[in-house]
Amino acid sequence: MLKPPTFHEAPPPLPTIDATVQARALEKMKALVKGNGLKAEKVSIDQVAAQLLSFKAEGFIRLATEYSSRSLPGKIEKGEAIGSPEAFEAALRQFPVQAQRDPGKRDTIVKTIMARPDKGYGAKDQSFKLDALAKEYVSHEACATCTQTGQMTCPKCGGQKMTVCQTCHGRQHILCPNCRGNGTVNQSGKVMPCARCRGRRRVQCSSCHGNGQIKCKGCNGAGKAACTSCKGSGFISHMAKVEMIAHLHFNYDRQGLPIELTKLLDAFSLRYIEKGDIDLGIETPEWQENEPPENIPIIYNVRVPYGEVTFNLGKRKATCIILGWNGEIIKGPEFLDDITKKGQGLLAKAASGQGNVGASLRDAAKYRILREATIIAASQLPTRKALSKLLQKYPVGISSDKLLRFIMQAGQAMQAITHKPRLIGLGLGTITFAAIASLYFMLMRAEIAKHLAALPIDPALSSILCDVVLCLLGTFVIVMSSQIFAGKALRQSLAGLASPATMKKILPKMGWTLWAAFALSLLITAGLFLGLIQD
Repeated sequence: MLKPPTFHEAPPPLPTIDATVQARALEKMKALVKGNGLKAEKVSIDQVAAQLLSFKAEGFIRLATEYSSRSLPGKIEKGEAIGSPEAFEAALRQFPVQAQRDPGKRDTIVKTIMARPDKGYGAKDQSFKLDALAKEYVSHEACATCTQTGQMTCPKCGGQKMTVCQTCHGRQHILCPNCRGNGTVNQSGKVMPCARCRGRRRVQCSSCHGNGQIKCKGCNGAGKAACTSCKGSGFISHMAKVEMIAHLHFNYDRQGLPIELTKLLDAFSLRYIEKGDIDLGIETPEWQENEPPENIPIIYNVRVPYGEVTFNLGKRKATCIILGWNGEIIKGPEFLDDITKKGQGLLAKAASGQGNVGASLRDAAKYRILREATIIAASQLPTRKALSKLLQKYPVGISSDKLLRFIMQAGQAMQAITHKPRLIGLGLGTITFAAIASLYFMLMRAEIAKHLAALPIDPALSSILCDVVLCLLGTFVIVMSSQIFAGKALRQSLAGLASPATMKKILPKMGWTLWAAFALSLLITAGLFLGLIQD
């Protein structure tokens, strides 16, 4: 197990974060409160306790070797050619030693690690192949089967160039195909001697022309064939590939660092490195003769701003924890909850359906966080995805439970807004479909049945299928009518809260409308069908 590195020099005094980081943290705070009931100019930094923390971390690249080999027919010119088997084995043994000790190759290995997004920092027990150091060797051996001639005695004819005829099996004659070996044929009711074999019952084999043997198809009569071991090349190629595997190990001395910081670095180091929140100074000590050559150490000199910053938020103060050179605010009190209380009350009123719901929702949406919760709720995203989207915008300053409550209340308010228009749409859609269905049963059903009579389907079944299609059409008509009225009311209530492109995408949730539309369509279709039967 990799032990944490220990350093005995006295730690220097910790400096506070510089003005640039403070300014970035202030901008982050202003962005959070902007549009949420507090003007940006009323936000300032009161106190700074955050410090620039420095510590060392140590990574190890432990090199291992992986071999793969195969033998292929032919003289393959791929990889470094090695003359003798002894030299071939020696090259395989020597390659990893050279890779581990050669400064250029060690530098290549380190550069490969540095090209990773995480630069190897925080990489624990990871392994990957170093493709840049892979090496292939090949050794050509004379084929022992054909003694390097590339040819061998034909296995089919044994070098005789001829094989037994498979038609006559070497007998030179076959049964006469004209009389089938009877010697006679029935011609105009008379038994006559066979004109082809003249009563002999056998004729000369046409395949071998009476020879009993044919030219060998395996070697085309040459008596020799390409060697199966070397495919006619005279050589066997022994190929080997040597690959270097880098096993990454990492640890750092957590002593003296805030526990919360170490947890964050352990969990999200890649994200912080990619965003530039962590500054890594990297050292790669040169290999010394007394050190194991398979180990390549990497020393990380880590610098990260971390600690408390107290902000003035109008008459309030909020002490938050920042991390990184970008002044990221990672933790703090629920200051957004405090400054949006009035808007939350309006949203709760809209959700309960009291008074003018649309007006209450628009007034609540004057607070940016509530406006975004409303737009996200209207986007019909699943609850978990909707909450995740809102959390990305507001990772601190308010709890996830309250963000979820905002989304749910916005959804309830929109249901209240669309309730009456939805019912009106259902009614008009039902009337429209009733007219269409009446026209169908009175005038069109019989005509359609006549046209379907030509099809290979039972006429009664085809008529019922048409009725089912009519019922589904009715469901669609009623749902669309309801959605059009509900959508228009919703967009009017949310007008100005989002861009026109976003507003076009907002559709009311169907909810119970689909089932109600299906039930109404089914009742109308069934009622008219029963009326038709009774008539």
